[in-house]
Amino acid sequence: MAEVHIEQSILESVKGKVVVLAGGAQGIGAATVTQLYKSGAHVFFGDWDDTKGSKLTDELRASPSEGGVTYLKVNVRDYQSILSLFDTVYNKHGQIDIAICCAAVTERPGYWEPEKLDLQSVRETPTGITEVVDINLNGTLYFARLAVAYLKEKHTFDKASTTAKSITSPKCITLVSSVAGFKESPGLFAYSAAKHGVLGLMRALRPFTAPLYGLRINAICPWATDTQLLAGVRAEWVKHAMPMNQPLDVAKYIIQVSAEPTTHGQALFVTGGRAVDIEEGIKKTEPVWLGEKNSHDLAAGQVILGLGMDWGHNSPKMHESANGTSN
Repeated sequence: MAEVHIEQSILESVKGKVVVLAGGAQGIGAATVTQLYKSGAHVFFGDWDDTKGSKLTDELRASPSEGGVTYLKVNVRDYQSILSLFDTVYNKHGQIDIAICCAAVTERPGYWEPEKLDLQSVRETPTGITEVVDINLNGTLYFARLAVAYLKEKHTFDKASTTAKSITSPKCITLVSSVAGFKESPGLFAYSAAKHGVLGLMRALRPFTAPLYGLRINAICPWATDTQLLAGVRAEWVKHAMPMNQPLDVAKYIIQVSAEPTTHGQALFVTGGRAVDIEEGIKKTEPVWLGEKNSHDLAAGQVILGLGMDWGHNSPKMHESANGTSN
């Protein structure tokens, strides 16, 4: 088990860093904004909830810090809205060091239950599915693309020695997935699909951002956390004395992976205030659950595919040339 421990020196190392965060008005996002601000970072966070976003900003500004905090109303379903968040930060500071996407909503219950799946009721388009996928997955895709573009600006690194397996960089993108991103979660159908997508996005970018741009990327997969998203099951959870995170627990792990300069490609399962990297375990045991030959062949195929820049090309010559098999 690859347990990850919080290091106070790493949390404090964000002093003076410029951070962009989406989904920061409440819950885990708000705890992350608060911790970053207290540590002296310059935090710019976007959210759709003006009331909570402005309230948090006012509360933080009333307490001393060597950093700063700025709230902007942002709709993560709108690419241009996220772009304006990044533009605002870059125009003020001329750089962005860390980008964190916490934006998420849960879904409305009922549309998979028996009374909603007869041949009459199923004719109605279920409400809420598009919103969940747009915010939790599409918004994260938009955010990650913009984060790469802005974080790589003015960033220099040793391309000869930087790989996905060996990278030291102050620049990081951290995406918040969920335990529902890797474990079955009945009742959270669209949410689970979207959070699996967030983890898949991190995995797809993991071999890509390091050698091309010198950027790290990680994911956080919290289990039960005492936020508004847990409201429907909180009483039963407490009744059975199940482990529960506080938002600050998760926030500290978000900052830990974002600020530790060699942490790249991890997916931290956070439960009861502790965290383990699930990616290390998956990699170590792959020959067991996939089969040794399948694991070997898959690794060879990954080498052939490289950074995947040939996907979508219809010309065989373009594909062959990109893989070094043709002039």
